[in-house]
Amino acid sequence: MALALVHTSNQSIIFRLRPDAKSRINAIYMTTYFIGGAAGSALGIFAWNRGGWTMTCLAGVGLVVFCILFSMIDAFLQKKQMA
Repeated sequence: MALALVHTSNQSIIFRLRPDAKSRINAIYMTTYFIGGAAGSALGIFAWNRGGWTMTCLAGVGLVVFCILFSMIDAFLQKKQMA
C-alpha cells in the first residue's frame, strides 16, 4: 500500500514539472522506476550469493544510508539555490 502511495505522489510531483509533456515525463519516470527495480533485485541476489542474510541486510542498510545522504545533499542544494 505504501509503495502505491509513494508512486502516486512521485507522479503528481513530476507531472507538475511540465503539464504539456505528461506522456514523455511518465515514460522516463516508468523506465527509470523499472530499471531501479531490476537493479535492486540484482543487488539482492548478488548480496545473497556473497553472504546470505547478513550481506543482504547490509546491502539494504547501505541503500538506505545512500538515500538519506542523497536527500540531505538535495535539501542543502535547494536551500542554497533559494538564498
